[in-house]
Order: sequence, then structure tokens, then C-alpha cells
Amino acid sequence: MVILDILTIDRWIALASSIGTLVAAGLAVFSIRELRLQRAQQFQPRISLTGAGYEIGVRPDQLLSHSEREDLNLPVVNVGHGIATDLTVEWVVDVEDWVAQINTLSAKRGAGIGLEQDDFGLKVLYNGRVSSIMRGPEYQVFRCPFLVPVTSDSMPVRSPLPVAVIALLSAYYYCYFHKAEGVSGKRNDPVPLFRFTVNIGYKDTLDRSYVRRSFVDITMSSAALNKDGSIGLRLQVEPVSNEPAEGYSPIVSILLGVLKNSIARGVPI
Repeated sequence: MVILDILTIDRWIALASSIGTLVAAGLAVFSIRELRLQRAQQFQPRISLTGAGYEIGVRPDQLLSHSEREDLNLPVVNVGHGIATDLTVEWVVDVEDWVAQINTLSAKRGAGIGLEQDDFGLKVLYNGRVSSIMRGPEYQVFRCPFLVPVTSDSMPVRSPLPVAVIALLSAYYYCYFHKAEGVSGKRNDPVPLFRFTVNIGYKDTLDRSYVRRSFVDITMSSAALNKDGSIGLRLQVEPVSNEPAEGYSPIVSILLGVLKNSIARGVPI
């Protein structure tokens, strides 16, 4: 009986020792992870957009003539402490809604501009004739990748405004000011303010992925009717807020990417 009690006690001691070893190992792993996260936070990048102003001339038959200008961009800066890599800037644009608004406004003002959207791209028509065409990647994909690392002391990285954003804004404002009340020259009427959602993605030195959402307001501060029939616009682009970045581990980032691509292709999960 005494021998059985001793064996039972030995088993309990062995079990307790095993549990203690597992707990110690778990605490060690947790401590290492926390130290790693704290170290990462000390050198964590934080990418933000800054505001800018532009002057463009809008002609209804050449809406994309200024789309390749290098100065039509937004400065992207790193206000954090670490290096950011794999930087992408993605604009969220409801093209279908823009097409409906511009066509309605053009018909109301008699501007002669029409937009047609199909599976291959977006057509810009002026007085019934096609003046320009934006193919799929040009107007559907608003994602600008960068390969250069962004450090806190580096010069701002220039993120170009998407071609479709410039074209849609130009078409809308041209329709808005076309023969409005028969007034020529400068106009200072209140104009709509457009808010875009911009998702900024990047990684830190530990290969953690971040997604930072920013809201960007674009409005027109002044307009002038030129002698050649074009309209000179001064646009002001201003980020109004930057949501905190959401960080993901490499494995979670891969799973989220697969899920996003599957949804985009219409593949059931």
C-alpha cells in the first residue's frame, strides 16, 4: 500500500514537472515574441500622404492630354522610425457612379461629353465621337507600386494620381462650368468636393505587412474659361485623415491576399 502511494506521488511529481516545463517554454516563447514586437514598434514605419495643388487645362477632346505629367502626384512620406518596403498606393474609385454623374451633368449643361463603360475599358466621347479610350488596367487598377525603401529621413516618394481620377475629375468640372448661366471668364461658384479612399500598403524590416487607410479630398479652388474653349482649373488635393495602420504577420498577409484575389475573380471560398 505504501509502495503504491509512493508510485502515485512520483507520477504526480513527474506530471507537475512536465507541466512546469511546458509553462516555462510557453512563457519563454511569449517573452521572446513580446520583445520582438517591442523592438519592431521602436523601428516601425508610418506612411502618410501629404497635400498638393495642381493647375491643369481641360479640353473636352483631350481629357487625357495631361495624364502623363510628372507633377500630377502626391508626396508620400514616412513619419515613423523604421524603413518601409514594398510600398503600394491604391485608390478606391467607383467608376460606374462617376460615369452616371458625368453623363447626367453633361446632358443638363449641354457639354457634349459622354462616357461609356464596358468590360474592356472606358470610352470618352465628345459630340458623339470617341476622343480617348482608357483600357482595363488604366482605369480599373489604381495601384501604384514602389520598389525603393522609404526611410524617415528620405525625400518624399511621389505617388502619381491615377489616369482615370484625373480624367474623371476633368470631365466633371468641364461639364460643371460649360456655358453655366452663359458666364465666361473666372467663376468662383461653390463646387462639389470629392472624397476618395486611398489604401497604403507597406512592410517593415520584420516582413510584417501594414495597411493604412487615408481619406483624400479633391476640390477645385478656381477656374477660368480660356479663349481656346478650354477651362483652366486649380485643383487642391488634401488628405483629411489617416487611420491607424493594421499590421499582419507574413502568414496572415498571404492568406488575406489569397482571399482578396479569390473574391476579385469570383472564386467561391
